[in-house]
Amino acid sequence: MKFLVCAVAFALAQGVPVTLEVGVFADTDFGIVAMKNEITGGQVAGINQTTTGDRSLSFPIGAVDDFPVAARITQVLINLPTVQDAQASRAQLRFIVGDHEREPDFALMTTRVGKIRTGYYQVTSPNLTREWLAAAYAKMLKKSKFKDKQPAAMVGLVLSHSMYPIRLEPSMLTAK
Repeated sequence: MKFLVCAVAFALAQGVPVTLEVGVFADTDFGIVAMKNEITGGQVAGINQTTTGDRSLSFPIGAVDDFPVAARITQVLINLPTVQDAQASRAQLRFIVGDHEREPDFALMTTRVGKIRTGYYQVTSPNLTREWLAAAYAKMLKKSKFKDKQPAAMVGLVLSHSMYPIRLEPSMLTAK
């Protein structure tokens, strides 16, 4: 298994398409991690469609302990043959700060969606840096509802009205 993860990571680093099982995966410092915990979003009432053709959705998150954890995320890989190309090309990355009881806050990231080949998409963002994530986390903690708290932070891929989140290690969110 460890060899497979290393081989996949090496192939991605070389720009070579790899064969992943159907699903969503994060390319992390630990290798390729499956993002299996899918959260279905509910549409926010009274919001019109955005320019991307996607409606504003709310993603209530319960316990965050079930999500995989990584210190560094470089990209998200999509292999969902059942998703139409148009939906996969509108995938979004969001930075999420939340806790068990409240609806999380979102910071939408600037994203680049690239197609590796049929059925495979790469979602990257210039915001997937330690500096940007730490600054966004510090800014969101200034809100009164998070006063004196250190809630979990995640990066979530929004795809076809669902979100696939992965938690960030707290060391990633501490500004130097």
